[in-house]
Amino acid sequence: MTIATYSVSVLNASYEDLGSTKLDRAMSLVLHGKAVVIEEDDSRIIRSMGGLEFFLPKVIRLLKYVKVPFHYGDEYFSKSGVLRRDNHTCGYCGKTASQGVTLTHDHIMPKSRGGDDSWLNSITACIKCNGKKANRTPEEANMPLLFEPTVPKRLYFKSDKPRRKRKNR
Repeated sequence: MTIATYSVSVLNASYEDLGSTKLDRAMSLVLHGKAVVIEEDDSRIIRSMGGLEFFLPKVIRLLKYVKVPFHYGDEYFSKSGVLRRDNHTCGYCGKTASQGVTLTHDHIMPKSRGGDDSWLNSITACIKCNGKKANRTPEEANMPLLFEPTVPKRLYFKSDKPRRKRKNR
């Protein structure tokens, strides 16, 4: 790892984790009196052009509280998100990826019959169950769901900045 790619954890004044920043930004915050070093790497030293020496910081804490606006809402739909939501478990037979089966996502109401890509119409399925169910509903295939699909929630960062307008191409 080089110094240019070294990451420093940043805590809010209330010790909440805000994420990480690059070393040069972290040192700038500390030197300008906006943050203090909470944890440092005693085995690595940074030397400045002016002859100052510092231990490499691992964690810094801001001195002023920064309000971070978050929005709690539905997570955006994704096929990999369906696998995570269902804990990599087949919704028809209960087999998991750790048992060596290949998993995919299945539409409860097939797309060819009006189903859509949504959280409530998708479930994780192993290749065998997905092929067995084919282009039918679970009731028609006599394959009841082991659990009902849900819409997962997530925290999103909400910026106060106006959205940039996209140029039409």
